[in-house]
Amino acid sequence: MKTIIVTGAAGNLGQAIVKKFLDEGFRVIGTTTNSHTLPFSGNERFESFIVDLTDEERTEKFTDLVIKKYGAIDIAVLTVGGFAMNKITDTPLAGIKKQFKLNFETAYIIGRLVFIQMMKQGSGRIFLTG
Repeated sequence: MKTIIVTGAAGNLGQAIVKKFLDEGFRVIGTTTNSHTLPFSGNERFESFIVDLTDEERTEKFTDLVIKKYGAIDIAVLTVGGFAMNKITDTPLAGIKKQFKLNFETAYIIGRLVFIQMMKQGSGRIFLTG
């Protein structure tokens, strides 16, 4: 059975992706930032982890745990992120830095770790949203 990581599993896009893969018979590992009760939490092929993907050390521990438990990461769908709408005239640099950290750094940190594992495995797919 293929193992798929979906970051941002509690978000609207994340939930739709998790549901699609579960419906197709895959094992799905979902990350969240809180202890959300997700509609598929009772599914035996779904496992949820609370992970701060902005923390490289914690993210590495998470990926190491998945690899140790399941042996491989076949697919990673990186949907974690956020959106803040504002005019450029009303957006300080701090707001841009927050969006950069939430959207780019999280994808880079876990994407890099998953890519390293997939290179060792000789296979895998990473999907990014932007």
